[in-house]
Amino acid sequence: MTGSTLHIRQLPHFRLHSAELAKWLDQQPEDSWWSVDGDPLLTERLDFPCPPDELAGALRKVNGDLLLLDSRDEPSAKGDMLTADQLDAVAYIDEHNDRVFQLSWEGTPETDWILIEDRETGESSLALDDAE
Repeated sequence: MTGSTLHIRQLPHFRLHSAELAKWLDQQPEDSWWSVDGDPLLTERLDFPCPPDELAGALRKVNGDLLLLDSRDEPSAKGDMLTADQLDAVAYIDEHNDRVFQLSWEGTPETDWILIEDRETGESSLALDDAE
């Protein structure tokens, strides 16, 4: 291995199909908007932050497998395939109580990226819609 940066495929990780992530996003409340940092595939298709239904649609169009870093306190994943119903249990919760996932598209594992919830923007957007 060259360099000192480890990629998701070299760490404990899960596998997840983009349709399962889209299904999970469809189940999220309207105020849970999402941002992506570091993925050119999604950032060229969407403006971020965006509502969960827009991101879910883009993920369905990509139709590929993802690697998801196991960020639990005692990571033990060995490439296990996850379903939408299992994502809440493996989400990292940041200091703002937003959910964060570190991902990579399988087949391009050197391009790790972050999916982060942005409830503050989602709540602001809903408040603007209500005011109109």
